[in-house]
Amino acid sequence: MELRWNPAVTVVRCLQSIYMMMEDPNADDPLDPDIARLYKFNRDAFNKTAREWVLKYAI
Repeated sequence: MELRWNPAVTVVRCLQSIYMMMEDPNADDPLDPDIARLYKFNRDAFNKTAREWVLKYAI
């Protein structure tokens, strides 16, 4: 989902867009190609790394 900023974009709309990106990530247009490759081709390793990062940085 691509969100272009303009004054009519509300906080709710921004949060909805973030939620949608997290719910259904687009691995074909990644910020980090290595992570996208892992997501697409080795989901178990991706999930393991994601869990480790959550424990390290989010808790």
